[in-house]
Amino acid sequence: MSFLEKLRTRITQWMTGRNGPDQLSLAMLILCLVLQVLGALTGSGLFMLLDTVLLCVILFRMFSKNLEKRRQENLKLMTAVFRLRTQFQQRKLRFQRRKEYKYFHCPKCHALMRMKRGEGDKEIHCPKCQHTFHQKA
Repeated sequence: MSFLEKLRTRITQWMTGRNGPDQLSLAMLILCLVLQVLGALTGSGLFMLLDTVLLCVILFRMFSKNLEKRRQENLKLMTAVFRLRTQFQQRKLRFQRRKEYKYFHCPKCHALMRMKRGEGDKEIHCPKCQHTFHQKA
């Protein structure tokens, strides 16, 4: 067994039961790189200080043995990213179909609805709050 294989085995044994890198750590690492670039461009020590603190937090998270807490933190990030991605995809789809449908909100509960263009003035029943109102397409 070579030196590198022994080192790899020891590091693997030491990291067993620890969090290691995850999506939140990667996002924080990208933020560190942005802070380093901003610090280099502006010459401000504040960016370098924030970068150092963030790197310490990343290392703490990676070597933490409190796996459940780290998973919950990562889940919050992934939930937020999923929401943003879904909102972006929905807005893109509505933009693509803007000539086919008219999108509008219920005046009472603000639920998003659509109606085919060219149907004229119709009485609409909101499926969420059952409010009835007139809408022109």
